[in-house]
Amino acid sequence: MGGPAAALEMILYSRPGVIELLPALPRAWAAKGSVRGIGARGGFEVDLSWRDGKAYAATVRSVGGTATELRAGDFRKRLTLKAGQTVTVRIP
Repeated sequence: MGGPAAALEMILYSRPGVIELLPALPRAWAAKGSVRGIGARGGFEVDLSWRDGKAYAATVRSVGGTATELRAGDFRKRLTLKAGQTVTVRIP
């Protein structure tokens, strides 16, 4: 039963205060992909799109969380949201 959870952790890893995108994306999935509605620790939900093994867009929704740092490789962005607020981030 842990297989799906392990697959999701390769796409999104979170801990309170940090959401890391694509920390261990398998090569077979790297060309192009997207996921919607992944729960992240701290009270967030994330939609994510990637191409060529790199994240290029993420939508973060606050379910009850307030602040977190979004990370993708060298990219870092501090987010502060109110409950119910959504932000879409384009990742260079």
